[in-house]
Amino acid sequence: MDTTATQRDTVLTRRITGRWLRWARVVWSILAAIAVTLFVMSLPLTYADRLGQAYNFFSEALPEIGLTPQFYAAYFPAIQLIHAIIGVTLGVFVMLRRSDEPIALIVSLALVVTSTQNGGGFNAWQRGDPAAAPLLVTMYALSYVLIFANLLLFPDGRFYPPWTRWIMLGILPLTVLDGLATVNRPASSAAPASPFLIVMGLIGFVALYAQVRRFRRGMTPTQRQQVKWVLFGLFVSVVPITLFNLIDPFVTPWFAARPPLRVLYRFFIHLFLLYVPFTSFSVALAISIFRYRLWDIDYAINRSLGYALVSAALVILFLILFVLLQSLITNPITLALLAIGVGLLFNPLRKRIQRVIDKRVYGLRYAIDAVAAHGRSGTVTAQRPANINPAPAIVHRGSFSGQMLGGYLLGDLVGRGGMGEVYKGHLGDQTLAVKLLAGMSDAETRVRFARESAILERLKHPNIVTFYEYGESDAGLRYMVMDYLDGVPLDKYIKSGASIGMDTIRLVLRDISDALDYVHARGVVHRDLKPANIMLMLREDKTIDRAILMDFGIAKSATTAITGTETMGTIDYMAPEQIQAAANVDARADIYALGIMLYEMVTGARPFQGNAGQVLFAHLRQPPPDMHVRVPDLSQAVIVPILRALSKAPDDRYDHAGDLAAALAA
Repeated sequence: MDTTATQRDTVLTRRITGRWLRWARVVWSILAAIAVTLFVMSLPLTYADRLGQAYNFFSEALPEIGLTPQFYAAYFPAIQLIHAIIGVTLGVFVMLRRSDEPIALIVSLALVVTSTQNGGGFNAWQRGDPAAAPLLVTMYALSYVLIFANLLLFPDGRFYPPWTRWIMLGILPLTVLDGLATVNRPASSAAPASPFLIVMGLIGFVALYAQVRRFRRGMTPTQRQQVKWVLFGLFVSVVPITLFNLIDPFVTPWFAARPPLRVLYRFFIHLFLLYVPFTSFSVALAISIFRYRLWDIDYAINRSLGYALVSAALVILFLILFVLLQSLITNPITLALLAIGVGLLFNPLRKRIQRVIDKRVYGLRYAIDAVAAHGRSGTVTAQRPANINPAPAIVHRGSFSGQMLGGYLLGDLVGRGGMGEVYKGHLGDQTLAVKLLAGMSDAETRVRFARESAILERLKHPNIVTFYEYGESDAGLRYMVMDYLDGVPLDKYIKSGASIGMDTIRLVLRDISDALDYVHARGVVHRDLKPANIMLMLREDKTIDRAILMDFGIAKSATTAITGTETMGTIDYMAPEQIQAAANVDARADIYALGIMLYEMVTGARPFQGNAGQVLFAHLRQPPPDMHVRVPDLSQAVIVPILRALSKAPDDRYDHAGDLAAALAA
């Protein structure tokens, strides 16, 4: 495994240095200053244009909804200004941080120029001052040139395939001709898009094909994630406009007869279908440059697919109902009730569609909503308190404390697990752990409980919790009896701030790898290996004596099998194949979880953080973050074995836990 891949991906393109860097910054600053200046000067013209529109078309409608013509006129340049401020700020920030990389300069200038385009204001400006047309057309054309440059050059600043460089030469005259057509359009023109813009759109599909080809053949994993962010931003920008074009021809005639509602409709369209999506694209582009939460894109795409499909379905439903019931919709209240009724269907429909997307499109074994509901902690292990005196006195009372069960007097409640409760059980001078299954458990949970007992009964190893018996009371209460471990769970030991040196890590790894190799040799896969399921037994001086593996509640045995969402492990330690194809999970899934644990013990943090969906997709797509960031002096002799254990493909990992322990010991 190439441990420097992530570091290499952090450079977007070749660097600009010396006088070329100074000239690049000067040219960037001049063009950005011109774009911002023209935008600021065009805002009063936009205001005047909208004010005339308010007096000519909405002079009676605006007072009905408590608005003035001045407010109407100011609304549109105001949201334009907010959009421009965000785009310019992001552009300047990218330039200041990455000005020595050509593609970063192109992206940052595109953010500034495209966010300050003001077609309506430029058009009004040209009508009042024809001499300004060349400059306005130039900046208008530059915005399209930069869009195509981003599409063809992102993310590495190179044309791929090489023939795509000719697209830029063909685009240049088209952008100028379209700029002339746009800036010189007559006032209040409702003419369709110019033929030059249509041709550019067709060329854009060719450029998009080239980007897809580059994505498949010539990108590193990090570059692919960057492109996903850009395409996601385009998706977020294009889908609202597409929905608008779908619904607008149907509803505009109705709104035209109701001017007050038409005013509100215009407000909504410009804000939520134009400027918010375009601003989202700017943010997505900046994320792709700086790699902030870069690997969250798969989760964002997954959720957006669900939202987009539901939104499109509900828009179509709204249109059908609108057309069928149009004669009954005579006032805004009726229209609002129709919209609310359709909106109430959103979440139930989204959940159903999202489950299909998760399982059919992404091939996940569990729907992400089910993972989130299951809880970040997954199957919860009983937390045994350390150093408790085993006297019969009950300090932590549970529902069954003080009762007899199978000859054991149940004392303190010491924890609650995924399948029930754990009590201290007293039998003469002995203190044992008695795990009870909740009486109202479903059939699958009862099978899992019996299976855990059957697996533990045949495992006899010094680093595996000792099992004594399984039984059922006359009242139908199932239980199993095990060693009571008076120690500290590894997860609490990590969180306590205790120093975990490499000697301690190797000791824990030695014991747990011995236990894992033992169970794997007997056809058992633990499937829920995590620090909470490892108990550290301490000496009197608080040093670690040995580590013991516990909780085989969702273990997979060669002789038993069970399915269902309740067999879900803990997502923070779950191997990729366990997420997508649990039937194929073997011992190497435990090796992966062991790698996550080692990463956490060495660096103090798990490699993948976030909500349930983000962590799932990180296991599937994201390389572990560079361990040197948290531990600068960490040896490659430690990093390389851990990264091998964390390989996405099982075949690239160690075959045995002992091999990982030996590699780290060396």
